[in-house]
Amino acid sequence: AVVARMEKDTQRQLEESSGRMDEGKHRALEELRGIEVAAQSATLQLQRVEAEKQQHLAEMQRMAEEKQAHKREAETTKAKVDRDLLEKEAEVRRKEEELRTKEEEMRRAVEEVRRKEEEGRAKEETSREKEREMRRQHEEAQKIQEEKANELFLTEKKLREAMHQIEMLEAEKQRILHGMRAEMHELHAAKEIATKAHERVNEQEGAWRMQIQRKEDDLRSWSAQAHAELCKEREELQRQRSELERSKGELAERDKGLELDRLKLEQGIECVKGIEERCRWWGDRGAMLLGGDTEGFAV
Repeated sequence: AVVARMEKDTQRQLEESSGRMDEGKHRALEELRGIEVAAQSATLQLQRVEAEKQQHLAEMQRMAEEKQAHKREAETTKAKVDRDLLEKEAEVRRKEEELRTKEEEMRRAVEEVRRKEEEGRAKEETSREKEREMRRQHEEAQKIQEEKANELFLTEKKLREAMHQIEMLEAEKQRILHGMRAEMHELHAAKEIATKAHERVNEQEGAWRMQIQRKEDDLRSWSAQAHAELCKEREELQRQRSELERSKGELAERDKGLELDRLKLEQGIECVKGIEERCRWWGDRGAMLLGGDTEGFAV
């Protein structure tokens, strides 16, 4: 009766532990991979202690292998998520650095254009140099636009209006460049009539300064808007990282629970082994008492 009661308790503990492990693995797989895994458990009625031990040992071996496989898969997935998150953060920092570098280059370019415009208004060589500088700035602006379109694909919808404004600014800049070239040709041709040409150049100078000031204001506004969008994206990445850290903590807690269940199952198996040893001992003892009649003693 004691052996039967211990066998029932051991079987109940094994069933409860097996159910908890199946439930823990099911929840872990649902949260980590989003895939529903149906946990199947079958309870067989045992007629002999040896058959019960072999069945539980096989079940424990299979469950341990599944747990190791799920654990390796979870570790691989977590490592990949961490690596992707670090790469994304590095990419965001690199984009911010490039954006600041481009803003500084554009600012220096605008200052350089203003200085050349003030110093070399009456010299043909300075005018050609200024034209080359403006062409270089235009090429850099187009390159910046292409890089932003390729690198910030995820924020393309948010920055679409800004890109349209940049295109309008580029078109306006081209128009201004064509106007400036025409004016410079006129200035070169009007060197013979210095007085009238000088007055007209002074008038155009004020208009150019106002146009360049407006373009600088538009570029600063676009830069601030792009920086704000990048800050929002960075905050979203930080929030996703916090959620991943919290999920990793929950998985660690579940792993601890599964480890406790495994220890309980191992204790149950050791208990079954002890019962088996005691049964064999009592069987041998009974056989000796019955004069070797083991079959009669079993009956």
